[in-house]
Amino acid sequence: MTTPQPDHVLQLSEKWRITADSRQWIVEQMVSEMVHRRGRMPKPEWRQHSFVASTKAVLLRVLEEDGAVITDEGQKGLTKLPDTFQEWRKAN
Repeated sequence: MTTPQPDHVLQLSEKWRITADSRQWIVEQMVSEMVHRRGRMPKPEWRQHSFVASTKAVLLRVLEEDGAVITDEGQKGLTKLPDTFQEWRKAN
């Protein structure tokens, strides 16, 4: 049995991103540039930081509290998110 991978929603910067599962947005931070897996290409390792199932306003507050670094491009992406996770899930 494999664990489903979260959907990639938005890259906020090189080391911060938002993913999602069926219930919530997930704020993730890169903790290691490369993790070597036997027989596979090295991949960055991401740590799940926070989970937000409600509104974009709460997501923005959590990003600030977590100290997330957000580029101008990431900020543009955030402004395009709908006001609630449920609205985003319905559209995706």
